[in-house]
Amino acid sequence: MSPRFPCCLCSPCFIVSTKLLKYFCQAALGEVNPGAIERVRALSIEELEELGVALLDFSGVADLIAWFDRQKMRDVEIALILRQLTRRLGDVDPSLRDRIHRLSTEQLEALGVALLDFFQVADLVAWLEEQQVLG
Repeated sequence: MSPRFPCCLCSPCFIVSTKLLKYFCQAALGEVNPGAIERVRALSIEELEELGVALLDFSGVADLIAWFDRQKMRDVEIALILRQLTRRLGDVDPSLRDRIHRLSTEQLEALGVALLDFFQVADLVAWLEEQQVLG
């Protein structure tokens, strides 16, 4: 399980975690351009956690930029999957959307294929529960 930077989802904790990651980015990578810092500030709690872990393996600012590019591709993939699910099953409950956002890249790719066999929301729920057991 990844470490949780803020103790909760309150605004002060979120701001502190964002500032800590900004500091860690600069300490590990040297001077980071203001655009990249703004991108860090725009991250969700989950994305901040992922960046915090990924930062341990970064050797330069190029790694940070590549990470942002992968995140953007992930966002595009999630948006496409949600559109496909909505078209196939109707409105997707926000709690299910949240679970989909937390899937790994590999799980998202598997969902993109699996959803072709879904006929009802229960199929999606069962698939998500199976992923949680496997993960």
